[in-house]
Amino acid sequence: MGTTYVALFSGGHGRTGTPWEGRYKACLLDSADYVLRGYRYIELYPVRARLTDDPAAYSWSSYSANLGDADTRH
Repeated sequence: MGTTYVALFSGGHGRTGTPWEGRYKACLLDSADYVLRGYRYIELYPVRARLTDDPAAYSWSSYSANLGDADTRH
């Protein structure tokens, strides 16, 4: 089933090969400022995506742990 899905998906989108084929797209955060901005972006994404109003209440976030909250589920 997996190979059938990949063939249909790839053909329908004008692609060939596997869905993860090609270069992994990442960028270097080369200063402390950029790293902090990256953390903020990641930790506050659930709020921007309207998954929660409070990032500390979002179960799949490391927001609380990064604030030093010892009572985390992960």
